[in-house]
Amino acid sequence: MEISEDIFYEGFPRDLKEQAPRVWFDKYWHIGYREGMQNYPSNPQVDEVARRTMVQGGWDIKARLNHLDAEGIQKEIMFPTA
Repeated sequence: MEISEDIFYEGFPRDLKEQAPRVWFDKYWHIGYREGMQNYPSNPQVDEVARRTMVQGGWDIKARLNHLDAEGIQKEIMFPTA
């Protein structure tokens, strides 16, 4: 399962939440110490590859099921990547 929710922030003790790493999505999944902070420099080639290869069905179960239905796939085996 990929990190796709703000799990660190949500799980931190109330008095430490502001120190927790944050998780957010804006073309890529990010982990950082404040929303909007990039952990890498922008790269037009990387942006183009991500635009062409990252599909919503990779993290959204409803979109994934629609993709499987469109291909006539009834079941699949999934393995975690992280």
